[in-house]
Amino acid sequence: MDLVTAALLTKTGHKIADKAVDAVVDLIKSKIKGAVLERWSAHRAERFLKAFADEVMREGDVRTQSASLNDMLRKISDGEEESAAIFDAYRRVALCASRDIGPMIIGIRAAVLLKKGGEASASDEQLFMAAESLNDRDFRDFVRWAEDPKNRKGGSRPPLPEHPLIAAATVAARVDSAATRGVFSKADVAINLYSDVGPFALKLAQVGLLTQLSVSRGEPRHLSGVDHCLIGGAGVLSLLALAKRAIDAKDSAPSH
Repeated sequence: MDLVTAALLTKTGHKIADKAVDAVVDLIKSKIKGAVLERWSAHRAERFLKAFADEVMREGDVRTQSASLNDMLRKISDGEEESAAIFDAYRRVALCASRDIGPMIIGIRAAVLLKKGGEASASDEQLFMAAESLNDRDFRDFVRWAEDPKNRKGGSRPPLPEHPLIAAATVAARVDSAATRGVFSKADVAINLYSDVGPFALKLAQVGLLTQLSVSRGEPRHLSGVDHCLIGGAGVLSLLALAKRAIDAKDSAPSH
């Protein structure tokens, strides 16, 4: 076999191999697109639209199909600002880490904003960002944490140190580093929000709903001691209320 023939055979072999690889890639893409991407995109969209529709009816005090409901839907679908607001909300749903609770929160809040006829405020944007960032497990962990009496303002024992930011906060909780738990010494050891509180705390801190604060205890025997606190404003309670509504709706829905 001369060199030219060998080169042609090698080139042909590479083309056949490439075609085989392309066929496998196309098969994977078609299966993943239908069974995974489209399935879960549709699932999130369904959660969003159901929560949105329920809240639209609730805000308008509408229980059955009626002329008032038709007028409301026509305004939403035909209005420039209204349709743009729904599209923006749906765009957020597509990026949600959560399968169920996040899309439902976005649907509820979007319906409330449409009823008010205003654009999303900075506080609304924070809530939307939180709804995008947390997954379903995060939302449940957040609700448990926020409803724990010791994490409510005034519920910490011993009391939290005096500080203007703590005094102004709606939610304030002491956080101990895992490195000092179960030992007598409470040295100034940095905390890790992800492991010491939960992934939800780190994510909510990233969108500005929670803030980490370190304050000197000022005790005579522990002047170098530091209390690590996690504080938040009214937005935390707003997210808590939305998350509880979404979780209750999801848990009470009939399973498919």
